[in-house]
Amino acid sequence: MSDIQYTPEKGKKQQEEESLDIRMILESIWGLRFWIILSLIICVGFVYAYNWYQTPVYESSASIMLVNDDGRGMATTSDIALMSEFSGMSLRQKISNELYILKTTALMQRVVTQLELNIIYYEEDRVKTTEFYKNSPLLFKWENPIPIAPEDIKPMELHLKMQPELNGYSITGFLVQGREVILEDTVYAFGDVVSTPAGLFSINKNPTIASAHSKYLIRVLNPRTRAKQLAESLTATQVSEGPRSALVNASDIVLLSMQDERPQRSLDILSSLIKNYIADNRDFKAASIDKSIIFINGRLNEIERDLGMIESDYRSYRATQGIVQETSQSELVLTSDARYREELTELEVQVSLLNMVKDYLAKQGAKHDMIPANLGLKDVGLTSGIEQYNTLVVERNRLLAGSSLNNPRVVNANLQLDDMRNGINVSIENVEKTYDLRIKALNNQISQGKREISNIPTQQLELARMARQQEIIEPLYRLLQQKKEETMISLYALPDNARQMEEPYTTTAPIKPNKRNNYLIGILLGLIIPPGVFFSRQALRRKVDGKRDVESRTKIPVFATIPKAPTGTSLIDIKSKDSVTEGFRMLRSNLQFVQGKVIHVTSSIPGEGKTFVASNLSIALAATGKKVLLVGMDLRKPKVAEVFGKSNRTGVVNFLIGKETDVRELIISSGVDDNLDLLPAGPIPPNPSELLSTAKVGELLEPLKDSYDYIIADTAPCFQAADTFNIGRYSDIVLYVIRSKVTDLRMIPEIQGFHDAEKLKNMSLVINAVDFSKSPYGYGYGRGYGYGYGYGYGYGYGYGYGYGDGNDGKKPRRRHKATHTTA
Repeated sequence: MSDIQYTPEKGKKQQEEESLDIRMILESIWGLRFWIILSLIICVGFVYAYNWYQTPVYESSASIMLVNDDGRGMATTSDIALMSEFSGMSLRQKISNELYILKTTALMQRVVTQLELNIIYYEEDRVKTTEFYKNSPLLFKWENPIPIAPEDIKPMELHLKMQPELNGYSITGFLVQGREVILEDTVYAFGDVVSTPAGLFSINKNPTIASAHSKYLIRVLNPRTRAKQLAESLTATQVSEGPRSALVNASDIVLLSMQDERPQRSLDILSSLIKNYIADNRDFKAASIDKSIIFINGRLNEIERDLGMIESDYRSYRATQGIVQETSQSELVLTSDARYREELTELEVQVSLLNMVKDYLAKQGAKHDMIPANLGLKDVGLTSGIEQYNTLVVERNRLLAGSSLNNPRVVNANLQLDDMRNGINVSIENVEKTYDLRIKALNNQISQGKREISNIPTQQLELARMARQQEIIEPLYRLLQQKKEETMISLYALPDNARQMEEPYTTTAPIKPNKRNNYLIGILLGLIIPPGVFFSRQALRRKVDGKRDVESRTKIPVFATIPKAPTGTSLIDIKSKDSVTEGFRMLRSNLQFVQGKVIHVTSSIPGEGKTFVASNLSIALAATGKKVLLVGMDLRKPKVAEVFGKSNRTGVVNFLIGKETDVRELIISSGVDDNLDLLPAGPIPPNPSELLSTAKVGELLEPLKDSYDYIIADTAPCFQAADTFNIGRYSDIVLYVIRSKVTDLRMIPEIQGFHDAEKLKNMSLVINAVDFSKSPYGYGYGRGYGYGYGYGYGYGYGYGYGYGDGNDGKKPRRRHKATHTTA
């Protein structure tokens, strides 16, 4: 079982302490009310200035739907299966690539070039610089030679000052790539060509907008740099109705949003971006079809040349041989194997097409170009593979347009293309093997009919051979002509890859700055900063401030709290009613509850006011009619005689070294009260510790106990000498002085150690020089623990009722509770 048991008394005490802590915090905050009001005014004023100075930022949005070639949305099960089978790309990867393309710098650079967004106009003011968009009174224009490549445009700043009397302007500042360039100090007319290291340009007036200010700033940025800035501010997100991991819940709607200080500019950017995105996809698809048309035209030219040669040979042979009409004999023989030869011709055409595709792939090497698709190949699997390969090539080229070959998306697409091309080559080889087997079978059957043709005349046989060559080439020619027409039609019927679902729109209220939140933050900071600074300083301070600091760190009783005395005050006026005098009356009252005549007053270090406390306590005790002797036992730095304005030539030291045998001869009157006498320390000895360790100290004090009601000894500080411990056995009570703002909080455990080790008898604490006007616990602490306890309680009982200082013969009267603290 626990040794600590809960009792009603302990619980009540704990509740009182917790209630006291809360009250102290609230009263401390109340004491800071003026600082809090000032802090609120400053913080809210700063927020007001911040909101006024910041340019409002608006958000514009638009939405598009990604569609397939048939105009349907992309989020379909058939699409997923088809893409997964041939390209290994899931729908999520497809949409992710589209989102990446929408944010590419290359696409945004087209927008920047079209809208001239790399030229920014400002109106300069003393306090605020305002940006123009489509309402600038000035227009910047490049003159010949215009920088050819975007990377050749160097960023520059033009600071202009209008000269209306001269109908021109002057350039007050010119920076190129952040470096100032000195130009001729002259006035330029509007439209004049200005020659600079960055190029030739002119400044013109906007005929529709008048100039209302005198200073302007024009910034010309590199288009790619400007495009990169805008692309970073663009947000492209996929709208999802369910978990993103579930393909069935994936949406093909893409939401585009952009934040800008000029809402019209963001609207124009979104509109132009969507148009360029759709046109960009059409251009890539058109490039694929153009390559197919070029390939088909090349093959048609070759076949036309071959057909022309065959027809020329046919006519020449007939003319040479004088043949007017062939007999029906050869036709009857050749008709018997017409079915086999027709099939053989079709197979040979397919083999020719396969060879064409195979040669094209071999010429590509490691490159990833489009494969001609509409050639008339009969194998469905091979045709589908080629179509999927071309689709992935288009996607890969679009990704590459906005990045580099090292981009992970491009690298992944290249690997997929390599795998698909290997698969196409394998498919071609398999189809060729199948066709070769069938061609061999047909040739065997045709060879059987050769014996029947052996009797046909040579002229007819030669004409039949030429006709057969023509029959083989003509179907291929007609097929390529048909595919060319189909490809031309598809070029003009290309579907868009996206459809704009919603026109760009802008929020009516700015999203930045959020004035409401800023004011709330300002009010919150105004309320928090003063208490935060106050409690932080209290948490970090090292010095004792008041009674609460001492009581929370030690169990030694606190006899009294002495307020801070005015500068230059050494002795109190016992007839006075000031707070310092009342503090000593409180200390005097508390001494009535302890037994003993000999009181030692000590401290930790010099400067804590032990002599001040000992001297004024003696005065307070003497004022009650008690006989009091104040003894200077601090032989190292004696102060008692100096405080009372007496000589320190003789005293305790003279008795201890034997120069004076009668201690009464060394006692002198204080001159303050007839009941108060002084025994100064005397001259400073070389061995104070040894003198105070002898039995002579007892011989000094014992005879005086019968003559005085109280003997108060001002002893040496405990942390710097052992003198006080040497004479501790002669004391009945020890008053240990702790001074506010001087005593280190880390000393208190050491003081508690003196008490626990019983090095000092009946030890009690006196807190000196507490400034209640600057108490860390504000008004409440000063009234409750300083003035209220030390002054109010002492005044009410000590002065008003108990001892009647300065009020002898008068009727006791109850004092009203003080309404403020006096220090």
